[in-house]
Amino acid sequence: MKHTLTLILSLLFSYCLTACKTPKFIESFSSQFGLMHFVKSVEFSGEDGSVEFDFTYRENDTMQVTCNFTIQSKSNEIYAIQRASFQSTNATVSLDSLKLMFATRSANTARYTSLMTKDAFRALFTSQSATFTVQGSRQTLRYNGGKSFEENAKAVRLDVLNLP
Repeated sequence: MKHTLTLILSLLFSYCLTACKTPKFIESFSSQFGLMHFVKSVEFSGEDGSVEFDFTYRENDTMQVTCNFTIQSKSNEIYAIQRASFQSTNATVSLDSLKLMFATRSANTARYTSLMTKDAFRALFTSQSATFTVQGSRQTLRYNGGKSFEENAKAVRLDVLNLP
């Protein structure tokens, strides 16, 4: 009996530690305009580097979703991206009004902001997999969402889109 209680407490403690280490993919906030969801840490990787995305989904005040991303690559193409899009099994989603927020050449990074429609967001996150493509003036860079995208997509379907 004494060892059973110790075992149960140990298992409970390890479960709590595991739960604390699990990344939280979505933060939701109530604002004067309604509920706002912040989808974070969606990571894509490729031969040329990596891209980390975050999305801001507002439930009622706009038909647009803000997509911000930081791209890291030694390619100079990241400083003047002409087009960017996601390809998934459900759709091709182009990012509208792509704007460079800042670039840090010493770290080989550039941060962009853009918009997508709520329908495009829905099509993207109801997919099981996705790739991200950026087109520069001389080179196309491709990144794969892999496991990070799968985990985030599941959380978005459940917590933002209210889908199974």
